[in-house]
Amino acid sequence: MAINKETQGYRNKIEYIKQYNKNVCKKFFMQLNPRTEADIIEWLEGRRKATYIKQLIRDDMKKSR
Repeated sequence: MAINKETQGYRNKIEYIKQYNKNVCKKFFMQLNPRTEADIIEWLEGRRKATYIKQLIRDDMKKSR
């Protein structure tokens, strides 16, 4: 497959985004067990998880001040 300018530009953009995220963003990972935490999994299904969790944290931070 020949690489044209458009494909190369897309690849450059993806590489830039990956490097940006690596250098600027912080990731957190959460693992849930379906046998013991099915209620949490069910609750999170269909929600925008990152937005929901960040809002819960912000609400908790406000309460703690």
